[in-house]
Amino acid sequence: MNQELLQYVENARQIGIDDQVIVAKLKEVGWPEKIIVQTLNKHDTSLNSLRWASVPSLVFGYLWLLSGLNKVLTDQFVSGFGEFARGQLERDSVIGFFRTILSNVVAPHPVFFANLIQYGEVAIGLGLLLGSTWSYIKPSRTNQLILLFSFATSFLLVLNFILSLGLPLPLINTDNSFASGVDLDYIVLFISLLMVFAHFQAWREIRR
Repeated sequence: MNQELLQYVENARQIGIDDQVIVAKLKEVGWPEKIIVQTLNKHDTSLNSLRWASVPSLVFGYLWLLSGLNKVLTDQFVSGFGEFARGQLERDSVIGFFRTILSNVVAPHPVFFANLIQYGEVAIGLGLLLGSTWSYIKPSRTNQLILLFSFATSFLLVLNFILSLGLPLPLINTDNSFASGVDLDYIVLFISLLMVFAHFQAWREIRR
């Protein structure tokens, strides 16, 4: 598929030129009708794929916004975060290097990190909701970049949760047959990472 032709179709549609006019103009300069139609269909497919990709972003945005607002709208999280951080230091499951971070960086400044977490969650939620809604209406490089950074922040925040809680890797555990198998945090972690790559690729492909 000729990339210059695809870019022409994309730019023409962006400024509101009708498909029939696009076909007529391209036929005038020698493009075969079959190739023109294939290009139009490929552009439609790309846009539809980006629109469908906005659905999980909406779900994740709602979950992050809800989690953040549950913290922001009360003072329980900020006031209790210091005790939580100190409690995690007493657990053997916390990974060694992260125990040092908790002890020397997080625990001495609980209010700062509590606010960073709660407002970070709200920001992720708003970013995903805004980016996904905008992407569904009209995919662009800007909204793909918003989604990319939102999912990247989601990945890093959940990774910190996993390390601070000392969650075990999602492996087979026959000692507890009632366990869910994979903790929700790991699911969010993996999907966030996949969406980072997906929106990075979309950002590269969109030329406006």
